[in-house]
Amino acid sequence: MRAGADQMAKANGMTVFHYIPTSTDNAPQQTFLVEEALRQKRDAIVFTPVDVKVMVPSVQKINAAGIPLVNVGDRIAAAMPSPSSATTTTPLRSIPPLPVQSDGGQGQLIILEGPETIPTAVGRLRGFKDVLKEFPNIKVVLSKNALYARPAAKDLLTQC
Repeated sequence: MRAGADQMAKANGMTVFHYIPTSTDNAPQQTFLVEEALRQKRDAIVFTPVDVKVMVPSVQKINAAGIPLVNVGDRIAAAMPSPSSATTTTPLRSIPPLPVQSDGGQGQLIILEGPETIPTAVGRLRGFKDVLKEFPNIKVVLSKNALYARPAAKDLLTQC
């Protein structure tokens, strides 16, 4: 998303400033970054919340400042009263067929989940588990929250 925004900004003579938390579940840091963007009086904000409940007050501050907001990814419906605000929710993509035919439809699987506070992570996990029902000979040996982050995923995998 960031690369696409940079590319479109460059093509249209605009500047993009990225305010990215260092981890996917760091609501205090994202709150600070929203405050920083507000202090710097940005013209518009494209926002992906790290937590759809905790970040409501931050989005309300953006709206109160009259800054156009595009909420991408997980929707913060309660905080979107402004007509200048828009929401685009990432659709849950259908899970591609599992590459298990070559193994006779059997094997072991590790699922590295996203944060439970992110609705799309919950939906993706549910969809994936629904697909797994079609493959009764696949055993899930680990299904843990890796926070959509490589360090957390690495930590989980070293415990296996």
